[in-house]
Amino acid sequence: MKTYFKKKWLVSGFVAVLLLSAAGHAWGSGTLREIKANLNSGLNIMLYGERFIATDPETETELLPITYNGRTYLPLRSVAEATGLEVSWDGRTQTIYLGDSEESVEQEEERIVQMSTEYARPKDKYRLASATPHLLNRGPDIEFKYGFSNDRDFQSNLQVYVTNDYEFHTLKATIWVDDDKNDAGNYRSPNPRIKVFNERNEVIYDVPKVQHENYYDIEVDIADVEEVRILVDGVYSVIGDPVLVK
Repeated sequence: MKTYFKKKWLVSGFVAVLLLSAAGHAWGSGTLREIKANLNSGLNIMLYGERFIATDPETETELLPITYNGRTYLPLRSVAEATGLEVSWDGRTQTIYLGDSEESVEQEEERIVQMSTEYARPKDKYRLASATPHLLNRGPDIEFKYGFSNDRDFQSNLQVYVTNDYEFHTLKATIWVDDDKNDAGNYRSPNPRIKVFNERNEVIYDVPKVQHENYYDIEVDIADVEEVRILVDGVYSVIGDPVLVK
């Protein structure tokens, strides 16, 4: 019983360090606020009568306490493990679990939404099977319920922009790649692409060796992306049944 109270006091006394320990995982989510703090090398920590030194488990270097606004902060994982508590991190929900997460915390279920014009543009490329099945279901094997495609007379690649604002962590879709042919019988896009870019025009997803008249399932990590641009070559290509997951 005595040991239990010691563990409980130690963890609760340094619970505020949770925010600092999670900083490396949550950067870019819009929830962090920069502060000015000091590393405190003159502070001694005693744990059950013995000196406690927090260390990085990978480099074994010492992790100094931080002093901020008159309070002391220690690395959460080091303190919890030293007192016998299991620590786990869920990057999907940006949550740190102390102890048995299955018993103590009910994890948040994934939320999946259809990627409609509420999240993506241009709006004139959004299709519903009930209205324009000929523009949506161009492939032979899959019938999409909704998605994005070009008009038949629109000679260009297919580009869709998604406003994410770090709200969703994954984008999923099935893409049909197809294009018009010239008089010689060759595709107008000889080397078709399926690429996904972030707001800085950096490629964050690239499907290798794309071929016309084929389906491709994509699953893209967009957790740290503010805006997404999906590029698919081929005038008859379709981004089918896209969803956003958080």
